Amino acid sequence: MYICGHCMELSVAPHRCDVCGAQMAPSTRIPQLDELFTLEPGPPLGQGSFATVFAGRRLADDSPWAIKLLDLRRAADSSRVRKQLRASFLREARALMVLDHPNLVGVVSYGMRDTDTLFMAMDKLPRESTLARVLRRAQQKGRRPGVNTTLRVLEEVGSALRYVHARGIIHRDLKPGNIGIDADRRFRVLDFGLLKNIDDEWGESEPQTFTVAGWGSFNYGAPEQFLNGRIGPWTDLYSLGATAYEMVAGRPPIVDGTLEQILASMSSRPPPLPPSPERPEALDALIMRLVEKNPEDRFFSAEAMLQAVARVRREVSRATTTRIAMPDFDPMAHESGTPVPRVQVIRERKGDETRKADVHVIARALSAAREIVETEAPARSDRIGHGLAPEPSMPGVGATLPVGGAPPDWTVPLFASVSVLLGLLGLAAMLLPA
Repeated sequence: MYICGHCMELSVAPHRCDVCGAQMAPSTRIPQLDELFTLEPGPPLGQGSFATVFAGRRLADDSPWAIKLLDLRRAADSSRVRKQLRASFLREARALMVLDHPNLVGVVSYGMRDTDTLFMAMDKLPRESTLARVLRRAQQKGRRPGVNTTLRVLEEVGSALRYVHARGIIHRDLKPGNIGIDADRRFRVLDFGLLKNIDDEWGESEPQTFTVAGWGSFNYGAPEQFLNGRIGPWTDLYSLGATAYEMVAGRPPIVDGTLEQILASMSSRPPPLPPSPERPEALDALIMRLVEKNPEDRFFSAEAMLQAVARVRREVSRATTTRIAMPDFDPMAHESGTPVPRVQVIRERKGDETRKADVHVIARALSAAREIVETEAPARSDRIGHGLAPEPSMPGVGATLPVGGAPPDWTVPLFASVSVLLGLLGLAAMLLPA
């Protein structure tokens, strides 16, 4: 079978369309699913209005892939809708075949299963692993994603948008359900079924625009998508901002309601974000700018938005604190004869989960401190008065002394080594990655 580029209908003839009679190139042949891939038994990975995603394997190398099947039979008897679905599906497959970015879902092949079913083979993500599912589970537990997670979504999805916008593609349907999470915990943009190709590049002063109405989800779609406005990179940036808005506020900027309520929400500014001492004000200001109703009040490009996100990231990094805890002694002291404090260094971020410092850096610091203790103790033993009794408030020194009343001769060098150790740990904490 062949696909006609003029009427988007299938044709048996390889050079002239059986439906409209237009000339076709031989390269328009549609591959068959059973020639390239096989579907694995089991429930589908995802379900949409017209498409279903199954787990599959490529016959050439037995590698796992996700197979998206578009069933045109669900479009009832409307030939116009069937033609639009077929055209958008093939446009999405052809675009993703040439795109290569770590935050995009890659496509390796597309074709047909039968005359009413098209397929697309793409990267396989964990089952139901999307940002929408993460937000839904967090809401059920009364929680919100941390500041670091919100920044990661803005950074990684923004990087993907910068990539596709530079190639003249607008997504037009960005939302939490179309942001997947792969096995490496990276956020990846899915479902380019509503993508729009822009042939001409746009500039900072005179952007190329066009008009379209009725596309995308009104909860996350920019108002210009539904009100015959100008569509461009700023349109996708609004959708990304609406996603970040929901991560912080627990609801998208526009919620379900009557048609009058939805239209009123599209023309008015969304409610302010709920204040939080854990979240920097600069992040709130960035999100609120992304969801401005007027496209001219938003960021014009993904690059400009990413620069603003980088400034917020630096502000969050400066707010990072380092805490040093010394609860007890290292058990290795029994073997070496020299007690070395067990030190735990914890890095804390505002509004996010606690992160332990790099254990390799801390291990090197402890090793250096141990060498100082072992080197300095013999040299200073002749200068230490054996009648010196330890103060009860000295950290790490127990109340029990050896029989005979004389404390061990490592008391003073221990405190000197601890001072050196704290200095090394402070230097290590500054060198740790934010």
